[in-house]
Amino acid sequence: MAPRDEEELRQTNSDLTDAARFFDLEKAHFTADTDALFDVLERIGDIAGSDENGQRFKEGYGKADKNAKSYVHAMEDAYQGIADRLRLMAVSVDLANWSTMAALPKVPDKGPGFSSGDGTMTA
Repeated sequence: MAPRDEEELRQTNSDLTDAARFFDLEKAHFTADTDALFDVLERIGDIAGSDENGQRFKEGYGKADKNAKSYVHAMEDAYQGIADRLRLMAVSVDLANWSTMAALPKVPDKGPGFSSGDGTMTA
């Protein structure tokens, strides 16, 4: 595999916050879509009947419905977790940029080559 160009790996905090907003939006759409689907299923009503087979169907359907809703909530939590972590990464990038600035060498106030009287360069 060829080495990556340094430019390809560079991420800014705005890239990361944009990605976080995307996951927020995906979560909102996912939640709205799955809520709408569950509402449709609930509006269908009792189609199984009350005989033995109907009761078995209701039990199995109830378990499947509970599992499906659990998986949906897990996906919503995953979307939220990814968005939260991307925001934390953006803060880390910003802090890293500032710490790099703080690590720049300090220029002495009066170093060699400056006159002590007026601060102008000497020849």
